[in-house]
Amino acid sequence: MSLRTKTQRLRQIVHGWASLNLLAARSVVHGPSLGRFVKVAERAGVYGYKPELPVRGLRELIEPGVRVELQSVPSEPWQVSPSELAAIAALAVSYRPETIFEIGTFDGRTTLNLHLNRPEAKVITLDLPPADQNLPDEKIAGMLIRDRVEAGAIEQLYGNSLAFDFSPYAGQQDFVFIDAGHSYENALSDTRNALWLVEGREGTIVWHDYAGWAGVTQAVQESIATVASPVDACWISGTSLAFMRTRPGEPLRLAK
Repeated sequence: MSLRTKTQRLRQIVHGWASLNLLAARSVVHGPSLGRFVKVAERAGVYGYKPELPVRGLRELIEPGVRVELQSVPSEPWQVSPSELAAIAALAVSYRPETIFEIGTFDGRTTLNLHLNRPEAKVITLDLPPADQNLPDEKIAGMLIRDRVEAGAIEQLYGNSLAFDFSPYAGQQDFVFIDAGHSYENALSDTRNALWLVEGREGTIVWHDYAGWAGVTQAVQESIATVASPVDACWISGTSLAFMRTRPGEPLRLAK
C-alpha cells in the first residue's frame, strides 16, 4: 500500500469516526485525549467546527480547597466523566447558586450530584417524557433522583426543550447545566434558553460535550459572542465542559 493510499485510508477512518458527531466516541476520547483528537480531526479536515474558547484549568475557576461529595461516580460512555462530574459539583459549591436549572436529565446522575453539593438550592431538571426516550441499558429518565423528586427536593420537568415553555423560569436561575440534544439546532435553542434563564442576574452556564460535538461547539461560541454584558468564558482543561460566568456586579444582558 502506497503512502498516499495509507494517508487516504487514515483520512477515511478519522472521517468515519468524526462523522459520528465527532464524539459519539466519547467513551474513548475525553480528558487530555480530547484535545489531541480535535487536532487530529482538524488536520484531516473533518472537524466540523473548531473550538475557539480559551482553555483554562478548573483550579482558576473554583475556590481554593473546595470539597465536593459525589455519588454514582463511575460513568457510562454517554455521561459526564467522573472528573467532569467533580468539576460541575465544584463550580456549584464555589458559586453558591440559589437556583439551578439542568437541561437534559438522562438518568439523573448529574442532577443528583448538583443537589448533594448545593442542597440549599432549588434544583430543576428537564428531559423528554420517559415514554419518548430510548435510553440505553434499560435506564429510565430521572431514575437516580426519583426519591428526591417525590420528596420535593428536586423538581422534574418533562418536555422537548425545543418546544418547552421556559418563560416561568426566565431570569430566575443562577446556574444552568446543558447536556441535551447535540445537534446545532438543539444546542443553539438550549443555549439561548439558558441565557434567557440567567438574564438580569449574575450567573453561570456550563455545557457538556463542547469541542466534541460540532453542533454544540458552534452553538456555544456563536451564542456567547452575542452576549451584551462582559462575561468570562472558557473550555475547562481536560474536560469537554464549556464555562461562562458573568462578572461581579454585571448581570447578564442579552443583545437586543
